[in-house]
Amino acid sequence: MANLLTPQEEQQIRDGFKDVLDTFSNTPISILVTNDISLQPVPEARDDLKYTTYNFVAYVEYNNGSQNKEDPNFAGTWDNADIRAFVHLDYVQAAGLLVNDYPNISPNSSKLVVDNDGRKEVYRITHISVDGAWKKRQVFMMVRGQREELQQLT
Repeated sequence: MANLLTPQEEQQIRDGFKDVLDTFSNTPISILVTNDISLQPVPEARDDLKYTTYNFVAYVEYNNGSQNKEDPNFAGTWDNADIRAFVHLDYVQAAGLLVNDYPNISPNSSKLVVDNDGRKEVYRITHISVDGAWKKRQVFMMVRGQREELQQLT
């Protein structure tokens, strides 16, 4: 099957996706990543982890919270994320966090800090994925997280 688009047209489409995401990405976020590997069963409860901070501007969606997501018609909880943040992969790559076209961010030991009009909100990252299929490389990274209630970051 012949490709109907030239490489320049394909780049225009990819640039258009980036422009749309940039237009609606207006929430400053920080992703705190640790490379500390521990056999402790609950690593997020440790207070000695060292984090590297990566700052982005993201499109952020909030859920109503995980406590009201359980539905007896389904097996368990269908979507327990309190937040979803979308960041274009070009920015993830520029930060040095992209390996084989996938973000090198460990869920459960990494944190997401959202600047919600001056109020800092801290989330435990529960899921990292890529989406926005366009050829081999996707368009954006999606970060899902649950609100941290017990731990205050300094």
